[in-house]
Amino acid sequence: MAYAGVFRIINRNYGNISSNPSLTAQIDQVFDSMETTVNNQLTQFDASSYLVGTANATSLVSAGGTHDLADRFKYFYLEVGGGLGADLGGIGPQKLLTQSDAITNVKGLSGGMNMTLGAPGSLLRIPKIGWFQPENFKLYLNFSQFSRSMQDVSFEYSSYGLMGQYRILGGNSLLMGALKWNGVDVTTGFKCSKIKVLFSKSMSETVQQDISDPMLGGTQSMTMTYSATAQLGASANITTIPIEVTTGVGALYFLDAYLGLGTDLNFGSADSIISTPGSVTAQESSGQAGTMSGDIEFDLGQKGRPQTFNTRYLFGFGYDFRILSLMMQYNRNLSNTAESIHFGLAAHF
Repeated sequence: MAYAGVFRIINRNYGNISSNPSLTAQIDQVFDSMETTVNNQLTQFDASSYLVGTANATSLVSAGGTHDLADRFKYFYLEVGGGLGADLGGIGPQKLLTQSDAITNVKGLSGGMNMTLGAPGSLLRIPKIGWFQPENFKLYLNFSQFSRSMQDVSFEYSSYGLMGQYRILGGNSLLMGALKWNGVDVTTGFKCSKIKVLFSKSMSETVQQDISDPMLGGTQSMTMTYSATAQLGASANITTIPIEVTTGVGALYFLDAYLGLGTDLNFGSADSIISTPGSVTAQESSGQAGTMSGDIEFDLGQKGRPQTFNTRYLFGFGYDFRILSLMMQYNRNLSNTAESIHFGLAAHF
């Protein structure tokens, strides 16, 4: 079923028969059939939730790339990574990565890359204040600017943020460090993300329907056509204040796993981007009615805002090769259907 109102035909022109109410009503039925046909090709765009889904995905996409959750460094940390965030209505990220049409069922999409620099509080000469121990604290600066196109989706992304991580409960190790528990960390800060996502969709549709009136000499076949490449998308500007509580374990000196819970306080909005080239034209077989036409309008809504307060769970895996490590983190919101996956390469010592 098509989402009502995404594709519309406006400013309808009825050729030579605009003064004939019976014929214009029949032609309106053909216009309406064309709207339904095109909307059936755009079922991934829900005007009531697309911008909200994009805003929620943008707030989540950098999770995993702004700080280290696997306790991989003591003095310095540098990570370069990227990820995808999406609202697929609960289908799962594998659908986004494997489907032949990358935008089928997408209710919101975001993506980007991040570079993160981290250092401990003791190296930064942060003083001890009350209960605060600088050796238990790590500070991270993250930033990025990135653009990419794939299939019929393109996006531009930029972000920056500052995160602080504090170990509230120390870890432990066994068997000379072959098995270890990393303790419990609390991480918070802020991050600002900007993204522009643009979908290109080529459409070519023809609708045929009989219309009948004595003015036309009886029943005639009416053919209506529409052919264009539509561009629809969103630009989002989101600021997020996350709070995460995480713990992790390590095994055999190079395997790391962690999990945790997070809450995010989100501000900002997503706005629609719509390019509507082309028009709809129609003629009936007798030629008496002349050429009928209409202008194209797409409606994805004007503005969507992310969920102000959401909760999520996360888990990740890392392969630590002493100086370099590979990692993957998955995040899933519990209060909406946005989710993200992040991959990164880090240098640390």
